[in-house]
Amino acid sequence: MRNDGLRDYLTVIQERGVKGATEMADLLQQVVSEIQKLPADQRDAIAARILIDLKDEQAWTERFEATTDEQWDRLAESARREIAADDTVPLDDVFPVDPSQQ
Repeated sequence: MRNDGLRDYLTVIQERGVKGATEMADLLQQVVSEIQKLPADQRDAIAARILIDLKDEQAWTERFEATTDEQWDRLAESARREIAADDTVPLDDVFPVDPSQQ
């Protein structure tokens, strides 16, 4: 896996003074260091997964940024109607609480 792109990214965020950039850069450098210890096929698999996740995050960001206030208002109103009609499912039914984590 080539690390030039990641190193370039780290340099840019440090130069721009992005809040938390130093800590983020340190963490990313630690990750790169650990990944470099792995066999090439595992490095490639991790890199591919990271790229997929980054693209997915970007797609969600673009969707949220493209959502208009009118669309958010319609979504909120829809949720209010479902709640008023008792047409909801408790979160604990969807995501049961693990007793060992209480």
